[in-house]
Amino acid sequence: MTELERVGSEKLRTAYALHGASGSYFGVSPAQFKRFKKKIGTDQRLALELWNSNNIDAQMLATMIVDLKTIDEILIDEWIKKIHYYALADEFVGNVVVPSPFANIKMLQWMRSNEEYIKRCGYTILAHMAGVTDSLTDDEFIQHLHVIGREIQMMENRARQAMYDALIAIGKRNKLLNMEAMIVASQTGPVYIEHGEKKLKATHAMEILADKKLRESLS
Repeated sequence: MTELERVGSEKLRTAYALHGASGSYFGVSPAQFKRFKKKIGTDQRLALELWNSNNIDAQMLATMIVDLKTIDEILIDEWIKKIHYYALADEFVGNVVVPSPFANIKMLQWMRSNEEYIKRCGYTILAHMAGVTDSLTDDEFIQHLHVIGREIQMMENRARQAMYDALIAIGKRNKLLNMEAMIVASQTGPVYIEHGEKKLKATHAMEILADKKLRESLS
């Protein structure tokens, strides 16, 4: 913890706060996290202690050094309860949940949640699934697209952002899903996401999904 605090920066602490972080954090850079991970390797005991510190940077490091062989559903369910910052949610999903045997069941469970960061984690898993060759069927992805179309504009900011990212990820999977994703995008219109600036940023998935080079690259 002392070392994490030492390498933290005021600039990143300001960025954390701007993007909705609360509680304890040091502002550690991705490069420093990479250095810590290389030095520590895997350390389950340390990972648990770091997570229980409730410091955002310590928790992000915990997701990087936890022993994936020991991950169980109980630990995953315990850890997600403490996530209230989008970057930590993304590290948790990418480093802990996606490599585990519980990714699909947690995705389906969390996407139905009304809690902003739990829902974000569910849809972040879905976006990961869209990039995996043998994950879900086209019909399953289409079902998720329809849910996104119905719900995205009503969701809280960070959940809405993850749904938007999942919509684009699915639309980049193949020609069929690209067309289905464009239909959904055309129906939902611009999606407004708060990134910490004074004004909401409006993004329209059609600008990405209808790109000629993208569509020509799909099979």
